[in-house]
Amino acid sequence: MKSHPPDLIIYYFPQAIYENVGDVPNVVFPYAALCDAPTGRIAIYYGAADTVTCLAFAQADQLIDFIKEDAKRRRRPGLSNRCKSSHPH
Repeated sequence: MKSHPPDLIIYYFPQAIYENVGDVPNVVFPYAALCDAPTGRIAIYYGAADTVTCLAFAQADQLIDFIKEDAKRRRRPGLSNRCKSSHPH
């Protein structure tokens, strides 16, 4: 089980070997999310390489704050798309 900072939850790139090697290599895709309201923890189930099921966690408040800040950043002229940034892979 992984715990990721909010930016890696939103802009997640395949990193681990099981995310890069499989039926469809270099692909990750979310397919379910559950929120534990008392703790604010979100569990995100995702598929990797179309072969395995994975689970990542984030805190709801941090994720919401990141989404709001990123939306503001994207509205500023001259900034490139985050998905095309030099994010570590």
